[in-house]
Amino acid sequence: MLRYPVPDDEYVQKGQQVFFVIDRELDRHSAGDILDAEGHRLWHYRRSDNPTPISTRNPFGKPDFLVADASEKDVCLIRRESFLPSRFSIIESDQPRGTLSLCSILRNRYRICIHDTSTWTFRLTLFTVFFWGDADGEPGVWVRVGPSKMEWSVLLKPSVSATPLVFALAFIHNEWWNYS
Repeated sequence: MLRYPVPDDEYVQKGQQVFFVIDRELDRHSAGDILDAEGHRLWHYRRSDNPTPISTRNPFGKPDFLVADASEKDVCLIRRESFLPSRFSIIESDQPRGTLSLCSILRNRYRICIHDTSTWTFRLTLFTVFFWGDADGEPGVWVRVGPSKMEWSVLLKPSVSATPLVFALAFIHNEWWNYS
């Protein structure tokens, strides 16, 4: 059984903290915000308005996941690349930045590969509100759910390159909310 690794005091004080909040107003809760520690909006995410063609890669026509900056300019796209196994591409500024793979039929383990940096394993432990991710066995991302399931508090180790990883975690949060 995996135990939840507790972040040490240095990570809590010097780490980057972000919050994911899914929009309660939309019918399908398919959009949300990524906020900084003071509650200011850093990015907004949503599903693409354009339907994705149905194919063997995407048999249900699942729309792309888009992340936009404060000026509503799209900065990242997460697109399904294969159905079985579930794999997604992380595309930032029209350049592939990494992949995101579902590694468990229980939808509780993901692998996030960021090109030129690291590979993360993110675990959504069943029956708890604390999740974590590690790169090469070293924990570096901690998540606490709450006060509702639509909100995640995320703490990143100070040395972690955040942008594509944060976008991938926002995608996982949206998937977890909508499909679990």
